[in-house]
Amino acid sequence: MNTTCRHPLAALVIAALLLLLAIPLDAQEHQPARPTRDANANLWNCTGSPDDLPQADPAGGEVPLPKASAEWNAFHLFTSDTWRVHAIGAGHLTRPDGPPEVLFLDELGRCILLTGDSGKYSPRVVVEDSASMSAWAAGDLDPRVPGTELYVGGGSGHVHRVNARPKRRWVAGQAAPESPPSTVVGSFEGASLSKFVLGEIDVSRPGNEMLAFTNNGPLLDVRPDPNDGDGLVLTQIGDLGARCRDAVLLPATDGRPPRIAALLETGEVGLLVRTEAGFTKSSMCQEDGSIARLARRAPSAGQAEVVYVARIDGLILRFLEQADGTWQREPIYAGPNGPRGLAAGHFDVDPAVETVAVFGYGKKVQLLRRRPGSAWEVETIFVDTGGGHWLTAGELDGRNTTDELVGGGFSYHVFLLTRVPGAGFTGIAVDPDHGVPDYAIPARTPREPSAPR
Repeated sequence: MNTTCRHPLAALVIAALLLLLAIPLDAQEHQPARPTRDANANLWNCTGSPDDLPQADPAGGEVPLPKASAEWNAFHLFTSDTWRVHAIGAGHLTRPDGPPEVLFLDELGRCILLTGDSGKYSPRVVVEDSASMSAWAAGDLDPRVPGTELYVGGGSGHVHRVNARPKRRWVAGQAAPESPPSTVVGSFEGASLSKFVLGEIDVSRPGNEMLAFTNNGPLLDVRPDPNDGDGLVLTQIGDLGARCRDAVLLPATDGRPPRIAALLETGEVGLLVRTEAGFTKSSMCQEDGSIARLARRAPSAGQAEVVYVARIDGLILRFLEQADGTWQREPIYAGPNGPRGLAAGHFDVDPAVETVAVFGYGKKVQLLRRRPGSAWEVETIFVDTGGGHWLTAGELDGRNTTDELVGGGFSYHVFLLTRVPGAGFTGIAVDPDHGVPDYAIPARTPREPSAPR
């Protein structure tokens, strides 16, 4: 059968229809793809959808989020292309004199650094590894490197040092090439790194030290390699016998050496003290249920050490160190199942109020508060589009006297919570719009993070 169209008008109509069909397909092909739910995400009821996130680009201006309480503002910082954020950090991480930064580590083996500027947060991929990332620490570990350093690591056993982004230099009228965003400075074969702790850990030697905790038990000492002018050497100093999910440094006090509270998958919070031979371990607690996160109360003169612990069944515990070295256990909140974010800090305008924030599978960021002599109270300050996996405190906004919170998890994004401008100040004029943009925010495809160069 001859199917050739013999009528010229019909041929023109068919050609026009084909052209109209091709235009949207071609336009869609050249648009950067927004994240979509992957197959694994369907296994989790708490996983959100990228379609529920703002379309505006946080690198172009502030992007407010709904569902924050009246005294808080919520802002969208970044849209991720993976459904789970493994860990988050916030503060001045690469340059003490630089702008505020937020980092997050994901299951695709990346560390993405968000640099703040007047409310805008621009993303940059600084590490790409072959396995998921979850460990990070910032501080002065290597005296051979000027200033402080930022280290990240994960399942591959590699330790990456993130290089501070220098101010742009011009040579012969052209921008000089930038240094690599990160460098592999050490590794330990067979170790899946889960948590770094950096600080004054061993008082018998000068300077800071770093310990690397793992998902499979080994505990590693990390220090500058005397045989490598730019590297670190990782040495196993023992084995905890279980995965370490979280760890925090308890600095030295009168009569007590530096200790590390290490949260183990077995339900124990161990207290580790560094020794010449390795470490000694005692136990802060042994819970009959699995535990997921811990946080240390912000230090204050004359106050005893306090550590908060989140059990995965939603029970939040407070441990107060007694004068004899024992720890008083106090349940302070019975919340939703699956807490995976726990952050201690100054979140109330009254510095005498003790506060700790929790975020988990229930999607709610909740503030626990206790005024002197009163019982514990709870307030929901934000509801995210998906469940929480990490929450951290930092000083990112000087327009209030409180700390800020940065969180993320199973919602394909990272967000910032900050008290409204003026909170905690007296006698200060305050923006009548509560510090949120009063202009329309255009919807456009979020900017992709710049890749390592």
